[in-house]
Amino acid sequence: MLALPATPYEYAEWKRCRVGLDYHVEIAKHYYSVPHPLLRQEVEARITAATVEIFYRGNRVASHLRSHRPHCPTTVPEHMPSSHRRYRDWTHERIRREAASIGPDTARWST
Repeated sequence: MLALPATPYEYAEWKRCRVGLDYHVEIAKHYYSVPHPLLRQEVEARITAATVEIFYRGNRVASHLRSHRPHCPTTVPEHMPSSHRRYRDWTHERIRREAASIGPDTARWST
């Protein structure tokens, strides 16, 4: 008999997905980012208990830790277009703070 492999067998499922306009694919109600040039392209996802890997034409283009939080995105900043990266840190609090710096009337409209 031969020795057992060094790494244990890992069960994986495969799923065909279409990249949405927000450069994410949906897998089990969670959204994983892919590089934005792949908008509307068909990709394949390899899904294990721990990871989600996205392949385009046989090449791996993204890899994420698996998340079970429904309807939440997992986004790699490098997958975003530069115009989106500029605004990724704009939280509601930051917008309110910026509005308040303009003046009290602007702050009142931002709430």
